[in-house]
Amino acid sequence: MMNLGKGDILDKINIRYLIFKNWSGSHLDIVLDDRGYKYRFTNGLVSLIKYTLEENGFVEGGGQQDALILWHNGVINSSVYQQLSAYQKINHFPKSFEIARKDLMLQNLSKMKHRMPR
Repeated sequence: MMNLGKGDILDKINIRYLIFKNWSGSHLDIVLDDRGYKYRFTNGLVSLIKYTLEENGFVEGGGQQDALILWHNGVINSSVYQQLSAYQKINHFPKSFEIARKDLMLQNLSKMKHRMPR
C-alpha cells in the first residue's frame, strides 16, 4: 500500500486551498506581497483580519469584483450575494443575523420546538 500525504491526496482530487499562517502580532513588519489575491472590507475595518490577510499575500482590492474575500460588518443586502462570483468568499451567509441576535435566535428556536415536538 502506498503512503500518501495530505498534499498528495489533495493533488489527486484537484482541490485548491489556501493555507493561512497566524498573524505575527505586529503590522509594522508586514511586507505586501501581491500574489494576485485581493480582499475588500465594507462597513468598517477589522484590523486583525486585515493584517492576517496581508501577511498571507493579500492586498486590498479596489472594487467588489476584484476581491477574492469580502469582509462585511453588518447585514448584507441580497444584491451583494447575487453579484458574487463562484470564486468569491464572504464572511456572512444569507440571514445569518437570525442566529447571531439572541432575540431572533430565541424566536427561531421556539418556532422549531413548536413545529418539531419530541
